[in-house]
Amino acid sequence: NVAVALRGGSPNVTAGIADPQGVAPNHPDLTATLTDGTGKLVASVNFAPNPIVAQTVPGLLGDHGTQCATSAVAAFDDNRGIPGVAPNCHLIGAQIRDRTDAVRMSDLYLWMAGFDNGSTDAGFPALPARPCDVISSSFGQTGMALSNTMRDCFDFLTSYGRNGRGCVVLFSLGNSGYGDYTDPTGTRFRSWPTYEKTLGVGSSINVNPTN
Repeated sequence: NVAVALRGGSPNVTAGIADPQGVAPNHPDLTATLTDGTGKLVASVNFAPNPIVAQTVPGLLGDHGTQCATSAVAAFDDNRGIPGVAPNCHLIGAQIRDRTDAVRMSDLYLWMAGFDNGSTDAGFPALPARPCDVISSSFGQTGMALSNTMRDCFDFLTSYGRNGRGCVVLFSLGNSGYGDYTDPTGTRFRSWPTYEKTLGVGSSINVNPTN
């Protein structure tokens, strides 16, 4: 059960963080050793440049992705502060390309889950040794429709990922509180997190009436 494993954290579970700013590959809370003796960080790839390369600290565009990753899986008992929700889980960090490029985005997500989509992009990495069980993307693309390519990708991941049990795929609904994110004509429309096969996660930061 993914939810139970994530609460305590299990080295049998790998969480993937995909973020436009990237995930720091050298953060001590993300490079720790788990209780089974293996390293937390399974893979760290920057899919933005051509050719694709490993993530580097100078290549990060900010700390958002690192904050998301540490909130999820930061190590425990390391005297560095508060652990993540799932401190004993593995991590795959990915810096993403243009979100409107459906082919390359689907290639990225399928790779994170351990599937080869036949990408011929230069530098495309070998499949991760421990593919993702959970994939979290804390970014939004307001107003963008769900293409057939991304729909097929989400259908495949949530059906065949995690050894046939389906990956858990999450996207951000932002921090603007309650609203209708499903109306294509509205100002908050986000098609990826509101698709029936994915989970949308949002919050309220100083937004009435749900602050």
